[in-house]
Amino acid sequence: MAVEVMDAEIVEHRPRSNAERAAFCALLDLADLLADAPIDVASTRVIGGHMVELHALRHQLDGPLYRRMTLDADVGLDKVALRGLDLVERFAARGYEKREGHRFYCPLPDEAGTHEAVIDVLVPSYTSRSGTNTMVGDILSFQTPGLAEILRQPAKRIDLRVDFGGREPRRGIIATADERGALLCKILAWDDRRRKQGADKDAFDVWRCLEFCRRAGVSEWPEEFGDTWTKILRADFGRRDADGCRALARYLGEGATPTLTRTTALVASFTRAL
Repeated sequence: MAVEVMDAEIVEHRPRSNAERAAFCALLDLADLLADAPIDVASTRVIGGHMVELHALRHQLDGPLYRRMTLDADVGLDKVALRGLDLVERFAARGYEKREGHRFYCPLPDEAGTHEAVIDVLVPSYTSRSGTNTMVGDILSFQTPGLAEILRQPAKRIDLRVDFGGREPRRGIIATADERGALLCKILAWDDRRRKQGADKDAFDVWRCLEFCRRAGVSEWPEEFGDTWTKILRADFGRRDADGCRALARYLGEGATPTLTRTTALVASFTRAL
């Protein structure tokens, strides 16, 4: 299926490590798969860490302070769309193997060392919590909070162009949430995983989302998002001694104080009118 690129924003990147190369290979492999599938890419969303990274690149938040390595590419779509795609077969045609219910792996060329490209396929959870795994077609997918809400909002199309160095650059069209949807998803992800391993990364992503929402000039929020996320944002990131800020401090380590001060100020600014 041909992909419309007229309204896609160009994002260019050159990976800095083999691990990052593997991550962007996965993202571009996903773009290739969706371009050939009987589905509009705008009915899918790249979510998770790649969603945040793409917006960080768009808004030039690419210095060492803002970097976080995300290995797997998460793609979300509704169950009806997923059911008719025969994704296992489509992934297999591109060298990917399903080893877990919703996760696909592909070994990369020798120059990437032992790294693999990894793609996760996710479906919406219709509560603020992650749900159980659910069988959709031939994939045992994972129910993800925030995905239902961002699928109802217009997609942000990205024309991703990656220079892998010494090889032909690759490009592909993907769709993700806008800045507001990214913040919603990451707040709900933080809340869902706050007591689990890796939650500090979610707190870091919440801060990055706040930063690019400010750069985007966000002032209004979709009513469909409800108010659960704003309550979590205020409670967990509105004070430096709150759980979210503590997690952010652990992730940043020494020298976190200026970022924590800025985070609480951004939360106050965004939630004042809510």
